[in-house]
Amino acid sequence: MNWFKKMMLFTGIGVCAIGSMPISAKADTKVHEYPVSKTEFIGIDINDGGDGNDLYRVGAAFPSQHDPRTIGAVSAIEDQGMTDTCWAFSAIAAIESNLIKKGYANSSINLSENHLAYFFYNRTNDPLGNTSGDKNLNRRSTWSGNGGTLQGTALHLMTWSGVVNQTTSEDYVAGDFLGNSWVGAYKPTPLAANACYNRDYVVENAYFYDYNVNALKQAIIDYGAVAIGFSFDTKCFLSSDEKSYYSPNSTRNQHDHAGGHGVAIVGWDDNYSRSNFKTKPSGNGAWIIKNSYGSSFGDGGYMYISYEDASISDIVAYDAKPASASSNNNYQYDGTANPAFALHVPSGTSCANVFKAKGAAGYNELLDAVSVCVGTTNVKYTVSIYTGVTSNSNPTKGKKVYTQKGTFKNAGYNRVQLSKPVTLQAGEKYAVVVSLSAANGGKVQMVVEDSYSNNWIGFDADFKANTGYIKYGGKWRNCSNYSQMQSVGGRCDLRIKAYTTKTKQKTSYKLSASSTGISKGSSQKLSLKVSPSSVKRKVTWTSSNKNVATISSSGKITAKAYGTTTIKAKFLSGSKTKTLSCKVTVGPSKVTNIKVKGAKKKLTVTWKKSSAASGYTIYYSKSKNGAYKALATVQSGNTTKYSKKMNAGTYYVKMRPYINQGGKKLYGSYTAVKQVTIK
Repeated sequence: MNWFKKMMLFTGIGVCAIGSMPISAKADTKVHEYPVSKTEFIGIDINDGGDGNDLYRVGAAFPSQHDPRTIGAVSAIEDQGMTDTCWAFSAIAAIESNLIKKGYANSSINLSENHLAYFFYNRTNDPLGNTSGDKNLNRRSTWSGNGGTLQGTALHLMTWSGVVNQTTSEDYVAGDFLGNSWVGAYKPTPLAANACYNRDYVVENAYFYDYNVNALKQAIIDYGAVAIGFSFDTKCFLSSDEKSYYSPNSTRNQHDHAGGHGVAIVGWDDNYSRSNFKTKPSGNGAWIIKNSYGSSFGDGGYMYISYEDASISDIVAYDAKPASASSNNNYQYDGTANPAFALHVPSGTSCANVFKAKGAAGYNELLDAVSVCVGTTNVKYTVSIYTGVTSNSNPTKGKKVYTQKGTFKNAGYNRVQLSKPVTLQAGEKYAVVVSLSAANGGKVQMVVEDSYSNNWIGFDADFKANTGYIKYGGKWRNCSNYSQMQSVGGRCDLRIKAYTTKTKQKTSYKLSASSTGISKGSSQKLSLKVSPSSVKRKVTWTSSNKNVATISSSGKITAKAYGTTTIKAKFLSGSKTKTLSCKVTVGPSKVTNIKVKGAKKKLTVTWKKSSAASGYTIYYSKSKNGAYKALATVQSGNTTKYSKKMNAGTYYVKMRPYINQGGKKLYGSYTAVKQVTIK
């Protein structure tokens, strides 16, 4: 079965060279010669993995009108000028509305479209160095004149090539541009390469939608706005006052959009009359559209598009927050913004990305979230985290330290916030393993990265070796290995990301005992003590003399015969193997019936004779869990009583037997600790 589906859907969004009909036919007023893009592109098809009604509030009544302009909940109108960057203005407008809705900003927020547009086509390697060689290419024009794709823009923003405040002017300040006054219009400006990953805000979720009126209303309520593309035939379907638009052409889902334009839906009006449209839809109702043609266009820069418009597509909602309130690091391999490919996998299929923790100066990081890009709604997921991964062929060859289950309601990039962060040691490999199932039991689209090129845009994906895996036919397959992926559909990078927060903490290790004595025939547990305790390690235990004592995979020592052995614990410390040792002696049977009595300045210990014992050592401490010192060594196995003058106070006493063998004392197990008070 070939899972690799190349899905051809959605238009390229933008405006291209001058030459189309002016939007307004009024010769005595403004003339907007914004031409219509004629690009075509492919995008992620969205499959319903369950009940489509789950996308909005079932049975809930939406208000008949929602207009954020009336309450100052929308940012200012922008002017894209004579550039092909409406896709960037559309996305930024949607993000600004989201930040306003969530209370992170007010209507004065002004984010940089220039930063997004420039670095989409001039991206650099990410700060962790995992996306080297990945490129988005403009095939047709300059970076500001090439056009774009809204789903691709969302994928780009998920790389955290930043959302930044517009701190310097991006406008033409004066002059005459092609016969028109462009004061206030956007001026494309190249930026320094090291600014690519500057960010004031980060996109944590990017959701993709098929066109559905109730679903889009719910998305606007939830996220503030949605970015959309539509086929903008201004000559045929734009009203003379530029305030309303309706195209009956059924171009949605037919891969032939000619004239894509990107805008943001910020609200709606169910009662907006059908009579306002140049071509009349069958009923009332329209979306409130924030355009990027300046405030002199339409209704103060806004327009209305009928609910019945047949070309609305490429719909994206954003969920963003200030960078200071989000994770520090974004681990990823999908650096391109190519939205063209997905693996159609059976329910229950597992996919995984393996990353190497890159904690600065050897400090630990906290893995606090992951995200997964799917093209199916209502997907049930299980996320498992493995640390200390040692294999280049199996991402689960490590310590499974975390599992979380849930459901991705929306298609797109979905963030999973871990209920308990996982501590990662600098240098260690860890795996994010995701199992996906459609709610209806069908296939799930796991969105992946691959190369693609047409006559106007291209994406070069540099596949990263031994990083992505998919379990198919009961076997893990390396996504970068052509021979392993040939039957699946081809090489790819998985769109699975991991997010970490920096710490000032380093990991240290020790065994629960560096030496110990065990009585023949008894057992004792040895464990690896890790600081911080949230770091988990898979330990391989060995005994240098199994005739004397063995050790199980869980660290249980079983004493077999008198003698000595060395127990070793081998595990990964960062990227290196570390070994710790415990010296073990196996001695006589454990002392029984120990009794400790205190009298005036006198301590007395009695016990039952231990068979085969050559003698006994008694220990004491002033705290139960403190360090114990040898109080006395009784050199006869037949002795069963010991007394000593002691200062007044409370003491804790224990003892153990030993046998002399080859000039060495072979100790058995300790007794329980006894408390005594001396007056």
